[in-house]
Amino acid sequence: MAQLSAFGYPVELLSGDETAARLPRLRERPGAALYTAIEGAVEPVATAARLIEASGAGVMQAHVHGLIVEGMRVTGVMTDKGPVAAGETVLAAGNATPALLQTIGVTLKMQSSDGLLVLSRPVERFLDAVVAGPDFHVRQRLDGCLLVGGTFGAYAPRPGMTSLYQNAAAQLARIASVFDCPAALEMDSFTLGRRPIPAGGMPCVGRSLHPDGGIFDGLYTVVMHSGFSNGAGVAQAALEDILSGTRTSEIAPFGMVAS
Repeated sequence: MAQLSAFGYPVELLSGDETAARLPRLRERPGAALYTAIEGAVEPVATAARLIEASGAGVMQAHVHGLIVEGMRVTGVMTDKGPVAAGETVLAAGNATPALLQTIGVTLKMQSSDGLLVLSRPVERFLDAVVAGPDFHVRQRLDGCLLVGGTFGAYAPRPGMTSLYQNAAAQLARIASVFDCPAALEMDSFTLGRRPIPAGGMPCVGRSLHPDGGIFDGLYTVVMHSGFSNGAGVAQAALEDILSGTRTSEIAPFGMVAS
């Protein structure tokens, strides 16, 4: 809590009784819990579609396999449909970022890790917060489905379980033991994703150093986990940095690392 407060992050320490009052269906009552009022969740696909529609931006679907550079400036990307020129290229490609940067001689080291997410079938709404425990995190979507993750560390199979299905089922069963759910939980689907985490565990946001010295113009890189949760705030800060060269306090500590 002290570390979060030192970052200026609003956090409140709740007693076990206070936690139970906020989560009335919680079976496993902790001795204490941290509550952060500013945290929440949005649905990535639907939100992205709404934002793109509102912006009036055009959408082009293509496989990008390299950056185009002229001297000290990136002038666009090379795709399977040919070159696409841009006055400013924003590279926000998650785990594909290092490979694309390597096409202009820039190295970005990553420490990405796997994460197992399980989606339940819909149940009556009972959870209005994102809840994280020592071995799980869960939230309930607007459609009633529960989205369940394990720890925030690298995915590792549970002892005696050899398949992803077994581990996904156990992950969902864990939620059924933690909460008094309004109905039996049934699994809809599960995915094993890879979290894009730069080496050191912190975001990388900003301009890249040219291998021969100086900075690449026309290229702005953003890679972090969780990219979508932080997307709106980071995008606003990045836009200010691109247009005026002013790095706000939110992204100031997280520049691209020379390697």
